[in-house]
Amino acid sequence: EPEDPGSNPTYYHCCESFDLVMLSPAFGDPPTPPSEPCFEPHDCSSACVPHLPPHADHFLGQNPLQVALLCRFQRHSEGLEVLYKGPCGRSLSSMEAVLRYLLKTESLGVLHPGNFSFSPVVQPTRAPPAASPRRRDLSQGAEPVPVQLCNELDAANPPQFRYRKDRWPHGCYLSRGPLFTDCCDCTDGCGDARACACLRLSLRAAAGTELYRHQRLQRPVPTGLYECSPWCGCDRSRCLNRVVQRGLRVRLQVFRTEDRGWGVRCQDDLDSGTFVCTYAGVVLHSGRSGDEPLPPKRARDETMSDDEVEVVDEWTLPAGGVKDSSTDTGNPSTSLHVPVIQCPAEPEKLQASNRFKLSAATPGDSVRKKQLRLEQLGGWTGSQEHVHYLDATKEGNVGRFINHSCSPNLFVQSVFTDTHDPRFPVVAFFTTRPVEAGTELTWNYSCSAKRERQREVPCLCSQENCQKWLI
Repeated sequence: EPEDPGSNPTYYHCCESFDLVMLSPAFGDPPTPPSEPCFEPHDCSSACVPHLPPHADHFLGQNPLQVALLCRFQRHSEGLEVLYKGPCGRSLSSMEAVLRYLLKTESLGVLHPGNFSFSPVVQPTRAPPAASPRRRDLSQGAEPVPVQLCNELDAANPPQFRYRKDRWPHGCYLSRGPLFTDCCDCTDGCGDARACACLRLSLRAAAGTELYRHQRLQRPVPTGLYECSPWCGCDRSRCLNRVVQRGLRVRLQVFRTEDRGWGVRCQDDLDSGTFVCTYAGVVLHSGRSGDEPLPPKRARDETMSDDEVEVVDEWTLPAGGVKDSSTDTGNPSTSLHVPVIQCPAEPEKLQASNRFKLSAATPGDSVRKKQLRLEQLGGWTGSQEHVHYLDATKEGNVGRFINHSCSPNLFVQSVFTDTHDPRFPVVAFFTTRPVEAGTELTWNYSCSAKRERQREVPCLCSQENCQKWLI
């Protein structure tokens, strides 16, 4: 039985045929138990969604998939079929129907397609894992949604670092050329690739590749995604081509693992293709030749774990092709590093065929690194003198804690939001499949298993397809 709303500021209503909905007393009139709306044929308008707050920020901190339910939508799930019903009773059987409904009711901007899921395995009302957070917000207000810190194993805390929700400096301070190559002024939410100049930029670089579909990305786009920029004339709140730049929206928890240091798990179910977070850090400039060592970072005297080794996204390749990273990497237990991502040096063009690959490199016996290389079959052209690193050693966000897995539920995507300079994309994580609440989020560092034993580090992901060695 639900508690008396007068005795508890947050309470629940439950009905056998509907999802459990957490109802916020800060919004609207005291809610009543959901009932089947009586549908009468009509042309939908803004009157069809009467319980709508003035802006989407009202729901920050809520499970994004419960937002529609808080606005009196109903979600029916039976077997493999999922059906939504609007507050006016209209049935919505697909994401296309949802988008049309949001446009007709003028609710797009407060509600987004990302607030709906037609996956039968996704349960918007699944309870988050029972854990007492040590800190309610690791970001200390930097993120729009709090990032919890939980440790149920010992008294350890993450090493001190400065939380930055975005990479620094921003693209406008980094690029020496024009910030944006094109802009749009769409009025339809930027859903038509034939009309939106920004969508055409993405398609021009990766012809035939599926881009954002209803604000979700189902597979990586090797040449990068171009989101609408600050210079575009489209309505930012209604734009469907602004996903990563909206920032963190899902509820995450940094937690202590038993054997891999710190990790990140989701507190709610996530649908396939959901944007999770970015990988933030400080952009470093280092003038060096291809044979010079990478800049040393702070070492830690503890056992190596997936989330604490240094990850480098190396986009600069030697003129002869892909660099052979067969240098000795030293003793795996000597020192550790949090991830660093390396960006391209003065590229003149971006080839369409590329992929992520993990390789090993070392500046000496005391440092072990992992490099996430954007390997281009055609290679980069241009100067190799200056290299840029995205360094999360001392400043970064929740993405620095995400561990490796040989069977990951996240993939990495380069996204251009604050500049179109191909040297400075935003590195974003998206889900590869539906993820249940409480599941650890992981991504594959894409290491090569062809390593000599003295240069290998054991992988601890425990997956059936585990490669056994990380690098």
